[in-house]
Amino acid sequence: MQNFFTRLGYKRLFCPICGEFTLFENMINDKEVRKHARCSKCGALERHRFLYFIYKMLFLDTTREIRVLHIAPEMVFYNLITKNKNIDYCLMDLYPELYGYAQNIVKGDITNMPFEDNSFDFVIHNQVLEHIQEEEKCIKECLRVLKQGGICIINIPYSKNIEKNYQDNNITSPEARKEAYYQSDHVRLYGQECLDKYATKFNLYRISPDVFGPRIVKQYKTQRKSAFLQDAYYLLRK
Repeated sequence: MQNFFTRLGYKRLFCPICGEFTLFENMINDKEVRKHARCSKCGALERHRFLYFIYKMLFLDTTREIRVLHIAPEMVFYNLITKNKNIDYCLMDLYPELYGYAQNIVKGDITNMPFEDNSFDFVIHNQVLEHIQEEEKCIKECLRVLKQGGICIINIPYSKNIEKNYQDNNITSPEARKEAYYQSDHVRLYGQECLDKYATKFNLYRISPDVFGPRIVKQYKTQRKSAFLQDAYYLLRK
């Protein structure tokens, strides 16, 4: 049976989110095949496994009571974070009706969130900013709802094939956006600069994908193997 799945492109690896060895499957789209990208049990991708180590370092195992806001919450993290009863876990999305696995998702816009100032210890959002026209407004709004000393953890996709971010507000149709930005609901294509231009304006720090060392990268497949898009990670501190 193992040889059968191997021939299909699966590979047996350890998923830190599942906590067990399971089959990792290929991700196939109209541009390429990403080998051994997705855990077949929990659905975790490379970015989720990398973020797991960030979250674990910062708050997953906390023994003190904290508040975490998760914008556009992924099920893989919802199942993980809700295990810790010390975390007051708040969920928000512009379209909460799309989430069948979570209850009490607050309807909200990341550029104008329905929360008071200084409300959260952590704010997390992954693959969100590339959907939002007012990028800097999002950053400022995340800072507003963070408590003093709080941290926002950000993940965005970017193209290593271009240096500068590319955004043309005249590109509006889903077909044209997919051609320009690789996805029909994206409003820009991040280049290698990503969010670096905000580093001096805000307390924004880029995290190296190798920060945990080559063993973690290899053992848990935490880096996307793609000719088109990579993952960038940032910590924004208030």
